Amino acid sequence: MKKFCFIVLLFVGLVSIQSQETHRPAPVKHTTIGFYANPAGRLFLGPTLGVELTTGKFIAELNFRFPKLSIWKWDITVWECDYVATGLGLKYFNRSPKGGFYMGVFGEYFKQANYNELVSEEGYGISYEPSIIDYSLAANIGHKFIFPSGLYLRCGAYLGPTFRRYDYKGHYPAYTPKRYFGMLDLALGFSF
Repeated sequence: MKKFCFIVLLFVGLVSIQSQETHRPAPVKHTTIGFYANPAGRLFLGPTLGVELTTGKFIAELNFRFPKLSIWKWDITVWECDYVATGLGLKYFNRSPKGGFYMGVFGEYFKQANYNELVSEEGYGISYEPSIIDYSLAANIGHKFIFPSGLYLRCGAYLGPTFRRYDYKGHYPAYTPKRYFGMLDLALGFSF
């Protein structure tokens, strides 16, 4: 009887050890590359396509925003141009297998060369088209949900100042009025 009890206890112990090993969560990949689209930008500032590199607890991102495709034309200079805004960001990511909180900084450069306003000086016969350059610096905060298939969803926001520079090619001094930049970060992506 003692042998039988010993064998049963040994079997139960081995089964419980094996079941603990099979129910451990999958390890988190330390470095991933992801591609994403942020269609929420279509409402105000234009949709965004981007790539991000996640390594350890940091995310570096490069994105391209298309202002001409925005629905609400909040700024006349944005929708009259065919140019693309380029942005770079760095985020701290509190990572787990199912996602985590992120916060970081984001910078964007947007040049609208040959703005559709033709400036002319009467009596001088001079006409030229000014260019406009926007520099944005924003805080980026939100949560990234990661699914086992590699899909992920980011829910957050960008908010910060924008400096606009008008360049009249030496005819008038350029100036930089301060404005604000805000955009929803509702991106759907896939990481490898």
